[in-house]
Amino acid sequence: MGFQAGLLAKRDTPDSSSVLALTESAPASLEEETNNTFLNTPIQKQKTISEIRLLLVSFAFGSQVAGSSPQPRLRSVWLVVYHPTIPRLFWIVIYPAGGQAGSPNLQTLVPQFQVGPNFEPGKDFLAALQNQYQLNWNGILMLDESLLVQLVDSLGGVTFDGQNLDGIQIIEIMAVAWEDPQAAFNDQVELINAICQRRDQLAANGVDLTPVANLLLTRLNDLSDPQAYLAQLTTLLTQTSPLNCQFAGSE
Repeated sequence: MGFQAGLLAKRDTPDSSSVLALTESAPASLEEETNNTFLNTPIQKQKTISEIRLLLVSFAFGSQVAGSSPQPRLRSVWLVVYHPTIPRLFWIVIYPAGGQAGSPNLQTLVPQFQVGPNFEPGKDFLAALQNQYQLNWNGILMLDESLLVQLVDSLGGVTFDGQNLDGIQIIEIMAVAWEDPQAAFNDQVELINAICQRRDQLAANGVDLTPVANLLLTRLNDLSDPQAYLAQLTTLLTQTSPLNCQFAGSE
């Protein structure tokens, strides 16, 4: 069953194994739906940034071992796609999707995950993504728990699990992929919906969302055209019209 942005009760969240199937066919589905090949257009052929293909990587820092830095743990990977001619923001799940012990993303993707000193993703991790999913992106957003808390708080909190919560409260109750991939996926879908809904509500009420955009821009990496990309992303995040967040395969 398809699902659209707007707050979803956890009992209504689709099983992540079905969304994994959608993920694998998502570029073709989007191409058929929009008559565009913007997911697969080689970046080097683009003269301007005509669309946003943002790789969103969320993570947490685990317990610190004596004498070493805390190790990052992968929470999720999403491909977020926006094209100016299509009034929707598409979300395509990469991880966690399924979460079975023998699934390829747990065997190859998670062990490769590393974060550099400037919050840049490790090269082996990106190579694993490209090799396994044949993804094209033109920007990467590294979202750690601290930035997630700031994002939620900059929106004045969001409705999550039936309550209006701030960032810290949400982090405390969200499931994590390394303990329960299915529950983590469900929570991420609910949170994405809640953030989209809250942003749209604030924008419709005339609230200046530039500070929210600036907050996210601090963690962008691997931009194909930094100036054009930042301008387009800022415009998208601060527009008064709804983002219309939609998950790949929804109706």
